[in-house]
Amino acid sequence: MQTGLENCVSVVGDPEKIIDLAALQAEAAANQKARREAEANKRADANKRKAASGYEYAFSQQAERSKQEREEFARTQQKQKPFGGGAKAKEEKADFAGGATIKPKIELSGKTSPNFMTTVERTLLHLNDAKAGIYQRGNRLVRLIGEWEKGVKGELVKVWKLVAVTDKALEIQMMKHINWSRKIKSKENKLVEVETNPVSSGIASYALEMRGNWPFPTVEGVISAPTLRPDGKLLNELGYDRETGLMLINSPEVKINPRPGRDEAEASIELLRDLYVETAFKNEGARGVALSLDLSTVLCGAIPNTPLYIIRAPKGASGKTYIVQIACVMATGVKCVPMGRTKNSEEFEKRLSSLFMEGRQLIFLDNHNDVLQSDLICQAVTGDKVLIRKFGVLGENIEVSTRAVIAATGNGISIAEDLDRRTLLIEIDTGLEKPQFKKYRKPSPLDLILADRAKYIRAALTIPLAYMAAGCPVVSNKQVLDFEDWERWVRFPLIWLGEKDPLITMDAASDTDIGRRNARAMRFAIKAVCGLGETNAHFAEYIINAIINPFSNAPDLKAKLDTPIGLSESAKAWREVLMAVAGVGWEPSPKKLGQWLNKNRDIIDDGLVIRGKLDPHTAMNVWWVEES
Repeated sequence: MQTGLENCVSVVGDPEKIIDLAALQAEAAANQKARREAEANKRADANKRKAASGYEYAFSQQAERSKQEREEFARTQQKQKPFGGGAKAKEEKADFAGGATIKPKIELSGKTSPNFMTTVERTLLHLNDAKAGIYQRGNRLVRLIGEWEKGVKGELVKVWKLVAVTDKALEIQMMKHINWSRKIKSKENKLVEVETNPVSSGIASYALEMRGNWPFPTVEGVISAPTLRPDGKLLNELGYDRETGLMLINSPEVKINPRPGRDEAEASIELLRDLYVETAFKNEGARGVALSLDLSTVLCGAIPNTPLYIIRAPKGASGKTYIVQIACVMATGVKCVPMGRTKNSEEFEKRLSSLFMEGRQLIFLDNHNDVLQSDLICQAVTGDKVLIRKFGVLGENIEVSTRAVIAATGNGISIAEDLDRRTLLIEIDTGLEKPQFKKYRKPSPLDLILADRAKYIRAALTIPLAYMAAGCPVVSNKQVLDFEDWERWVRFPLIWLGEKDPLITMDAASDTDIGRRNARAMRFAIKAVCGLGETNAHFAEYIINAIINPFSNAPDLKAKLDTPIGLSESAKAWREVLMAVAGVGWEPSPKKLGQWLNKNRDIIDDGLVIRGKLDPHTAMNVWWVEES
């Protein structure tokens, strides 16, 4: 017979108090169900918020949780290991204060887990908080490394550069800055937490694909000397500078007066001029260009772009490379590793792209003894960004900021027409048959810089700061487009201190452009054989015949022609120029000449300009030359 008390028990010590077990079990089940529903609703709300605001919400929530975890971990450690006296305790306290020894913990989950992307996001946030040395550059993650490379004379030189972060490199940083765990079943069929590593977890590969959601700062380049920011403030703290995006490493301590006077500036420029007392400059303004190369390399933090520097000499061992090395050693402390010449233009662009991606402070193109032509160089000297094609990926480009100064040397170096207004020229001529045997002073300029690099960096910084402190007096009415910052920090201060204007050499650099020389010769040839003005307009075919047979088409040419060389030599030179601009095979082409004339129309040079118009009777263009 049932009494109704089968599911009831009495309380020990109080037999009269009865507990209904069934009621307790029902109440516990109801509470558990309520908790599950609350957790489900919480997850649903979180998913809705994440879907509405994307990764921004996720990152903000993970950042908050990461902060809470670090604070909780710090409190636990402080309770377990109270700080006492002694050097070791002080060292630990300093580490905790800076967060250096606090490593967060992340539990690994499979790729199919709904929390997998959350784990990836937490990993990126923790690495950024730990200052793991990872940065953004272009559309990829990079890190700073120092590698040994061969210098000009085969010596080993340590070069600091930015390289892409691979999935393996990212996994190394993940293991270094984060504690990893995983839950597994024990022999007793219980879940236990064990230490593990993130290798092969897939987190690194997914993290590298989260472009646009990386929390890491953007790096613009690597420098090894104090520089100026665009507002004129000194950048001299080692490490990453958020205002300019530059990474300062391997720099000496430089103490400088932020508002120096003219006397300090004059002493500074004399110190720099002393480096070139034995250099056999040939062209006017060449020393000013060499000094501007030194200043431009040091002041890259304030100057987004600088002109291209080319240094040429009739013979090797004349000191071309030495000028570049003076600027490089002053700015970086080591000799510059040059990029050699290559005949393959595509290979040249690839190697140049790699140097831009590495964030070099100075790019040295050595032994370019022919025409220097590059779209990347045009971009770099005109603006502060270059557009690099991602090799192996069709249609994908990388936009990279660059502050690199570019210098090129060669015995017969010349520039293409797209660089003629962006180039400064230094010409050197020792006047010796064997310049390699010329004796120079000891210690050499490089030895002097290496002995006290801080002194020369201070001099390079003092010159523009003194000019700014003097109120930026007007020293020239001539200005050049695209280089306003360079003029403000380099060109005008040099002129203010009595140096020749570096822009003097820009016209001389343009004269090295073969295309511009051919255009000048063609204008003069058309003027000589056809005459001046629209009344002497002719078709391209007539111009070709007139240049090939100048005396039959213009019998009075002998009396009109005023040239220091003979008539036959002039006619021969014109025919060579005609073949250079319009030659197809062994003969000049009227079609190609017409295309060349159309490309060079309305360009004024040496007082002459090519004009053209459509002939209404033949629907073809006629061309003539007139004085501007």
